Amino acid sequence: MPWDATLGTAYILSDSLTLLFDLSFSAAFQFDSLSNSTFSTHYQGQPTFRTNFGIEFKPSDHIALQGGFLYDPSAIHSLDGRDDGTIRIDYYGITVGLGWSVEHVRTSLGFVYIWASGQALVLASGGQVSPVSVSQMGGLLSTAYLF
Repeated sequence: MPWDATLGTAYILSDSLTLLFDLSFSAAFQFDSLSNSTFSTHYQGQPTFRTNFGIEFKPSDHIALQGGFLYDPSAIHSLDGRDDGTIRIDYYGITVGLGWSVEHVRTSLGFVYIWASGQALVLASGGQVSPVSVSQMGGLLSTAYLF
């Protein structure tokens, strides 16, 4: 995995409203999936920045509503000079959640929708590019004990 660093901040607008932002940087990487094998695939990516935005609204001390947006661009910035089968895809996402606290226990229920678009060099096509799109949905249930 490449070297990765994240810097984030929270801006508290009021006791009940907080804005969040973070910026992540992934360094360039290069590796072979199966060294010394005919089935090995070479991976190489460029330095890439990712961004996330979030908001939390607390109508009471026990309830928090959260939402966010993410942008995760491909570490492959261009398909020029790449091998067949290489995929370049950028991801976007929206999250929403509800958290509630009872004494020292916080429980959260969330939903995420991610969509992506990009291009792939079609295998055995001599460099033909094909569009790629993906969408995914998921849920999250978490519980934490706060000391």
